[in-house]
Amino acid sequence: MPFVNELISEEEKNNFDFSVIDVSYQIRPQLYEWTIDRERDSFLIWVKQDREPPHHDTYVFVWKGLRFEPLIRYTSEKTASGKFIQTCRIENVYLPKNYPIPSKDNDVMLAALEEALLVETTARYQKINNTEEIRIENPFNK
Repeated sequence: MPFVNELISEEEKNNFDFSVIDVSYQIRPQLYEWTIDRERDSFLIWVKQDREPPHHDTYVFVWKGLRFEPLIRYTSEKTASGKFIQTCRIENVYLPKNYPIPSKDNDVMLAALEEALLVETTARYQKINNTEEIRIENPFNK
């Protein structure tokens, strides 16, 4: 089953260990929506957006029980049709302390992160209905 963007049910809030999304410099995010792949036991939750430009968004991505913190920058480009191309660029991914470097799983984790971000970003911009295309840029891809 692929990633899906959905509301977090009260039952799931009680069943998942959301302590993994605590970020020391940020109050605990509101748990109402996530992008989840139940088969891979992975999920992505938006945590915060920086107040100062370039307004990076911080997420928590849980993959194989490990917590990654992707730092994302969104940009928009208006097209001739008046709609927008939304670009989601992975600027950095903070790794868990116990994550081996280099890891043979790194490419698989990054591919799952890209997939989750595409689903989350698509759901976000569908609500606005002014998007022509969504792009995911990952400079860490080989």
